[in-house]
Amino acid sequence: MTWYSFGLLVVLLTGACTNKEESKVNGIEFKANDSEFEILETNDLFINYLEQVDTTEDAKELYDKEIIQPIYDSCFKDGENIHMVEDFLTHPPDDLMLLKSNVDAYDSTRMFKNIKQSLTKSSEYLQGDKKTTVCILPTINKEDPDGFNVGSGKNLIYTHLFDSDQGIQTIIAHEYHHSVWTEKFSSSFSGTVLDNLVFEGKATLFEEIVMGTVSVDWSYNKALWGTIEGDLFKKDLDRTLDILNGNDEIPYRYGYSEGYKIVKSYLEEYPDTSIEEWTKLDAMTIFEKGKYVEKFYQ
Repeated sequence: MTWYSFGLLVVLLTGACTNKEESKVNGIEFKANDSEFEILETNDLFINYLEQVDTTEDAKELYDKEIIQPIYDSCFKDGENIHMVEDFLTHPPDDLMLLKSNVDAYDSTRMFKNIKQSLTKSSEYLQGDKKTTVCILPTINKEDPDGFNVGSGKNLIYTHLFDSDQGIQTIIAHEYHHSVWTEKFSSSFSGTVLDNLVFEGKATLFEEIVMGTVSVDWSYNKALWGTIEGDLFKKDLDRTLDILNGNDEIPYRYGYSEGYKIVKSYLEEYPDTSIEEWTKLDAMTIFEKGKYVEKFYQ
């Protein structure tokens, strides 16, 4: 269901540092706004992997042993969207130069600081009942997303050489919203293109609430809308991904912008709706009561 997307000081204020020796994964656990959080980093695992991969005949076996098994329970197990990361779980990196560049550039203090800050601020507006875990992964392949929600309480963030502090925090806020929604409200999801537009639109709006800014395309292109309108109520994963992320005919991240504007349109009609209330609402209610087509495409 989720395609991409997306505490103040590392341990000094509200968190306690833990080193998971049994799995060789470094991380911190902390509490904020009556919520529990865990941040895990995998960089040392990938350093070990890179040191050995050229000397082994079975990279897949090494990858499973050194990378997947130490983090599987915390980052993937029982995730509602785990099927969407099957390629990561089963295929070793194919671009070792890219992987090494991101591993070498990794800044642990900076990543922990930004993720903790974003989680703390995000939980001021919306809380889940489960502990939220964020697993930090180096970019392995050029097509890797910025972030991914594996399911309730399980989020991934991929490090890139061009990451900014604001970018890191924005991705975390986006995936945090997905995580809470999946935990509390996913029963209303039927899997249509519209469901996914609104799903991403909610998380994008939440970015704006947490970060104070958002990057969307505010144009209302009637001809472009006409190319997707007939697909809104279909359950078609490939078409959904094309609309969300763009292709030769659809602009980059078109579905994120359109989904955001659909949710904003609803809130213009019902401005007193709380964050938890509009997070809970099903996509059809938001779409129809927000009068989106009536306002902009008729």
